[in-house]
Amino acid sequence: MLLAVYALLMSLGFARLAISPAPVAIGANQLIGEYFVNPLKFLPPALMFYDGARTRPRLFLALGSIVFVYLFLSLLVIREVGSSLSALAGAEALSKSGLRGAGPVTGLHRKCRVRDARGGGVGHRGRAPPDGVCGCARS
Repeated sequence: MLLAVYALLMSLGFARLAISPAPVAIGANQLIGEYFVNPLKFLPPALMFYDGARTRPRLFLALGSIVFVYLFLSLLVIREVGSSLSALAGAEALSKSGLRGAGPVTGLHRKCRVRDARGGGVGHRGRAPPDGVCGCARS
């Protein structure tokens, strides 16, 4: 019963958003994926977990398989990262790696990030600095 109420509320909320999508500026496919499918995608595995893991041994098997899946996913991520994994050796190398990726494409320029990290994001008397102070326009 509670599951049906949740699905009904999610469907009503999505229908309301689909009719008037003013707060979000994304396409119809992304709207469906982000606001309808994503909130509902964990329900089938949760129901299967609830139905299948009613005894203590089955509960341990189910939890073990969940841990195994996430460990496998982490190995896939490490494999994809590849040579960038050496950046995890130290904080300085990781910081340089992160700053290298920041630039005009992301809108996060090195000078802005350094200033914000030092706490200089707010100017005199609590006001934010004007655009272009750090060499980039703020959005």
